[in-house]
Amino acid sequence: MPADASELRRGAIAWGIFPFAAQFPMRWLDDGGAVRSLETVEDYAARRRGRPTGVVSEVKIRPVLLLHDGTVEQNDDIVVLRINSVRPRHRESASWPRIETHEHPFFVHLPNSIARYRLPEESIVSLTAVATVHKNALLRVRGGLNRHEMRKIDERLIRVLSLELAPHIAERARELLRSAGISA
Repeated sequence: MPADASELRRGAIAWGIFPFAAQFPMRWLDDGGAVRSLETVEDYAARRRGRPTGVVSEVKIRPVLLLHDGTVEQNDDIVVLRINSVRPRHRESASWPRIETHEHPFFVHLPNSIARYRLPEESIVSLTAVATVHKNALLRVRGGLNRHEMRKIDERLIRVLSLELAPHIAERARELLRSAGISA
């Protein structure tokens, strides 16, 4: 049963179907529904020539972090971040101390000692794994991050995605000054 829309709030941790990024060789469905394979993106471009393509892809049910509310009826999609369980390979990497102390720019550590996350094991949020999922692909909301933690996620996403916010902030400040009758 899909998650209730009223639970789909920014910062919630939900279980849902997370898509893996398409890669080559790629399996796709031809116009007759037969599964075909293409070796490279160049092969795909030449074969399909911009036509929509049914792609055979892999998905996994896993925890995801919701980046915005999903309560608006007109919007069926929700932007999420993938949550990975911590594995021995993570602990063995040179980056692990920075992940564990919340200093790594691409990962946020979610220790299993914090009950409100409601994750079955120690996990990390991958800030480089942004995806869009349909509301009906979310099974249930489990736990969540608090506002302070989400602010940290926002700050890191700005850097990870290389967003240039200064011009937008400056323009908004000018608008506010003008609306208050102050020359900018």
